[in-house]
Parts: sequence; C-alpha cells; structure tokens
Amino acid sequence: MLAVMDIFSLEFSSFLEDSNICYHMENESLFYLNKGMLCIKLVPLEDYSIIHYTPDFTGRYIILHQDRWVDRRDIVKSIIMGLSGKNRVIYARNTILEKINRDVAAQFHSTHHLIGYTKAKFNYGLRDVSDNSLLAVSSFSSSRKMLRSGRYVNSYEWVRYTSALGFRVVGGMSKMLSLFLKEQNVEEVMTYCDADWSNGKSYESMGFSLESKTGEIEYFIDKLTYQRTSLKKIRRDEKFNSPDLFKHNGYLLRTQGNLKFIASFE
Repeated sequence: MLAVMDIFSLEFSSFLEDSNICYHMENESLFYLNKGMLCIKLVPLEDYSIIHYTPDFTGRYIILHQDRWVDRRDIVKSIIMGLSGKNRVIYARNTILEKINRDVAAQFHSTHHLIGYTKAKFNYGLRDVSDNSLLAVSSFSSSRKMLRSGRYVNSYEWVRYTSALGFRVVGGMSKMLSLFLKEQNVEEVMTYCDADWSNGKSYESMGFSLESKTGEIEYFIDKLTYQRTSLKKIRRDEKFNSPDLFKHNGYLLRTQGNLKFIASFE
C-alpha cells in the first residue's frame, strides 16, 4: 500500500507530466521546475506540526501543504502553470477596468483565489475586451488612520488580487492600483502575502517595501472537509477544548505566516 507522501508525490508529478512541465526531483517531496528556478516542497498531512521554512534560494520557493492540494487543487495547478509559463497571457492594455460590486468580487475570489474571499469596500475588475469575461479582481479596504512619523495618514489594505484560473494578466495589478489611487485619498497602502507561497516580489516591483513578518500562524484542518480555521478563531469562539480535537477530528498546521508590505503615495 502506498504511503500518504507517495500518493501526494505521484499525483503532483502526474499533473506536471500531463501539463508538459519539465521538472526534476531531489526526493519525493522536493520538485524543481523552470530550470531549477522554481522549487516546490510538498508537505503531507502527517508533517503539519512542523514549520517548513523557506531556505535561502535565489528562485521562487513554494511550500505546498496537502490540504491545499486536496481542497483547492484547480487553483494550485493554475498558479504553478502560470509560474511555468503555461497559462494564457493577456496584457492589461487589452482589458477594460471597471468598478464591480461586492457580490461579483466575492464570487470571483471564492472561485479563483487560494484563500477565497474576505470583505472589502472597494472592488475593481478587469474584463477582456474581446468577450467581456472577468479576468482579474482587486479588493481594497476602507481607510484607517495610521500614525507614521508623528502624523496620521489615510492607510488602506489591498485585501486581494486574484486572476482567473488559466490566465495571467500582465500589468493587471498596477492598472487596478493606479485607478484606486486616483479615486481615493490614498496616502498609504499595505498588503500581506503568504510566506509559504510568495516572496512578495510583485509588490516590490510596484514600490512596496517589506515592513515586517507576522511569524508562524496555526490552523486547525478538518479531516473530513480539509477546511482551514485559525487557532486564534477557535480559541476565541471557545471551541478549543483539548488536544483531542486534533487527535480525532483534524490536524494542527503551522505555517510561516505572512509578509507585510507597505507603500507610501503622499
């Protein structure tokens, strides 16, 4: 009988081969793509209690936990295909930028983003000029007053940027950010990226700077649904009764946490 790691590794390698993505394996959990410039580490469910840190690596390093592969497989595949140059490329100049309502944004993020939708006040979409299909969505929070260098500034959070499965919109992020800056009294924008998936280089290319790291985040993974719930939320809701919660009903997952980026637009 194949072990959990063997099945995970076999499924992932089969996806790469079916997608004509060249790779080599250092071992059953470590895959190198794009001539060694993209490294993907597979983490099976039984190794969740260990934090898997991104090593010093000149390329892109992704830590793929098995619950994401099981629960959000199409999105994971789309991300990896995009990084491997396999997705369809659309240039932002060939899109129509418009405001969209919260329901449209929520549906799009839920379908196409790895961690789904969260509430946001301002939502923008990019549509293909040829067929009006929605290709990408950005969502921003309402403003908050933040103290910076002895004075308060209008700070907003860039809550989500999501592109449609199978597509890469070149210049899409900066196009939507530019419109948001024009329409609102923006002095600062902050955003977060998952350290297990990204180094934030796309934000740095738009003038953002790394501000801080959140440190590890702990999640409860339901054994039946593979849904993630933060341990903070469980404890706050008084659902955390004992370690038996993990023993019988799920797994404890520890991730690297998030990277926080900030850009000033004064």
